[in-house]
Amino acid sequence: MLSALEHPLVRDAVEDLAVHGLPVLTLISDLSHSRRDAYVGIDNRAAGRTAGLLIGRILGARNGKVALVAGSRSYRGHEERETGFRHLIKDMVPGLSVIVLREGHDDASENYRQTPRLLTGNSDLVGIYNVGGASAGPYRTPTGRRMLYSSFMD
Repeated sequence: MLSALEHPLVRDAVEDLAVHGLPVLTLISDLSHSRRDAYVGIDNRAAGRTAGLLIGRILGARNGKVALVAGSRSYRGHEERETGFRHLIKDMVPGLSVIVLREGHDDASENYRQTPRLLTGNSDLVGIYNVGGASAGPYRTPTGRRMLYSSFMD
């Protein structure tokens, strides 16, 4: 069982395991174009759409920007959540726009450092969606503003 980055070296390693008859299960984030035996996890695109729907409903008629934080763009699950989120916001919440995606490497300290960077120059930032883990970072950042934080993992 593994939760792996989308990378040719990882796919090659899974291929090698398959050639030797060893079963491979991917967890949380799938691995495309690989000989893994099964994926165990949620529909990440639907999770991103759900987060977009919830943020849109909670913010109501407010206009502004929502920033994204991911563990890594190299996790297929994070990419799928981002895609689902962006599509839902574009289709159903016209008052919101999605700005930059920052990588926090699923590390609370790194996510904590990313948050002030997101706030700088974005006075109309109304929310942050963390598509990965380590949500404690953005949550503990003192903003002095009313913000909405949403997370998938923790």
